[in-house]
Amino acid sequence: EVHLMAESIEAIGRLEEIAGEDRGKRGMGPLLQSGELEEMVRSVREAQSVAILTGYPCCLHDPPTETDGPLGAIAMARAISALGIRTVILTDECN
Repeated sequence: EVHLMAESIEAIGRLEEIAGEDRGKRGMGPLLQSGELEEMVRSVREAQSVAILTGYPCCLHDPPTETDGPLGAIAMARAISALGIRTVILTDECN
């Protein structure tokens, strides 16, 4: 099992709280479950490689494109790669 420092667990909890605030009023609250972020961190720490999927069409353009997902995916990929874990980002063609 992956051991996380108390400070890390506290920071993860705070990130979950911030995400749960749904500042963008996009209805994300019901999609979030307490403890999922910590579980994801533990899973990633044990992984040899990680795939990050992005590209949810949240705009009514033609074609619909993602707004902040690709940038968030890049930030996540950089952090995970810095841990020495092979990381790939997958998205649809329009993003």
